[in-house]
Amino acid sequence: MDPSKPLLLVAAFSLSLLACDSNDYATTTVEIPTGDIPNDIEGPEQTFVVQQAPPTLVSIDLGVPGGTRGDVIAFDAAISVTDTDGLSGTLSGLITTVDIAEGSTTVQDRIGELVFDFGNTGTLVVSGKSVYPYDATGTEQMSPGNPQQRAIIGGTGQFLGALGHVDTVRNEDSSYSHTINAVGIQPWRASEPAPNDQQIIMLQQGIADIVHVDLGAPGGSHGDLMTFVAPVTSTGLNGIHRGMIVTAAIPEPGSSPFQDRIVKSVFSFTPGTSLTMFGRSPYSIESQGLDEVPVDQPIIKPIVGGTGDFVGRRGQVITVRLEDGSYTQELQLVGTPQPETATDVTLVIDQALPFITDVDIGVAGGSHGDILAFDAEVTSSSGLLGNLSGLITTVSLPSPNEAAFKNRIANMVFDFGEGNTVVVTGISNYPFNGSHISEFEVSVPQTRSIVGGTGDYSAAQGQVTTVRNDDGSYQHTLLFTGDWLPNTP
Repeated sequence: MDPSKPLLLVAAFSLSLLACDSNDYATTTVEIPTGDIPNDIEGPEQTFVVQQAPPTLVSIDLGVPGGTRGDVIAFDAAISVTDTDGLSGTLSGLITTVDIAEGSTTVQDRIGELVFDFGNTGTLVVSGKSVYPYDATGTEQMSPGNPQQRAIIGGTGQFLGALGHVDTVRNEDSSYSHTINAVGIQPWRASEPAPNDQQIIMLQQGIADIVHVDLGAPGGSHGDLMTFVAPVTSTGLNGIHRGMIVTAAIPEPGSSPFQDRIVKSVFSFTPGTSLTMFGRSPYSIESQGLDEVPVDQPIIKPIVGGTGDFVGRRGQVITVRLEDGSYTQELQLVGTPQPETATDVTLVIDQALPFITDVDIGVAGGSHGDILAFDAEVTSSSGLLGNLSGLITTVSLPSPNEAAFKNRIANMVFDFGEGNTVVVTGISNYPFNGSHISEFEVSVPQTRSIVGGTGDYSAAQGQVTTVRNDDGSYQHTLLFTGDWLPNTP
């Protein structure tokens, strides 16, 4: 980095947030993440190296004792950016086992959900699949010196709208090196009128129906799960906000007043139209897993994708909890909506019968937090071969007067080999009969978001429409759209 170049500073600005007791807007001053970014990584495409200290790891043994599908590792670690003064922060995340493959060497596939938090500069969110050694303990780490690649699926602040990929290597001393390759970054610009590539959607969120699931050690601990469902309203746009919040890091006594929780949630509007949020929120260390975020403290998390009218959209959400327990959600979307004449790429994937592990979490039988881990072989008519694996978690159950469907949030990875992956997340309806076991209804299409990828699919955006066939197999139609179309076969 040229030390003579000034560091990037962006001023804070005021955002209009919808008041809970009026149709008027109340103004809340929000400090948008800004900070010191080296000039050689400014702009829509950035490449830099993050050094990570050895992490603090906590293993949560779910389902069958020992290393099995559904097991979770929660972690956090200090990070800093090479060749910069002061750009540092924390990496926290969850790593869940979705498959254990036996061969000459037994290995396990794990889906990672990681948040690089650079403080006032912003955050980067990463998700994808990695291969880990397997010794049946559930505590395994990456093999040293073996690079693994996962997708960048979003960001906030000076990384708003980020896509791309991260190459991660574990070092011999148990530290890690992460090479960030980000594209599509579009930091928010406060101006009147709003630029064509920016859109604000104001939502008022009602009181949430919250369920706490105590996992791991009793009381507030790593892996604890909170699910929620709440109505959201706006002028001409109403819907439901559903999600899950999992504790990833609890600080040492006296080091911080907050614990880190990973949030995955979906704003569902008209059928087939949604926006997915995926990021990190700080919660009081005194919460013991039971309370919510502080009142009147804005929290910013990435929007990583959408479906229907919001297909291919990215951005960030500024969330404020009000005194009465309701919330304001300001959705800041970046990127120009795709015109009807835009060029899209479609890929049809056939999936064989999946190998499924159902993990009964919390209350016995079908309940909030239940996990479905699966993997299956996939093919395409063009000869593309690979594997689909994923993690699907129950976040809401029907009331006695509702249709018998439960809602589940998925995090799935299509792996076509040679480093080519597509990451999908979103919400789907599953039949509910009181059991923790279920699959899609036959012949009923459901749509989730493409939020990123690696290799030929690096920076992929779009949506996946999935149909379960009569014989239990599946067909997935991947529609890629946006500015970063993949090099599909």
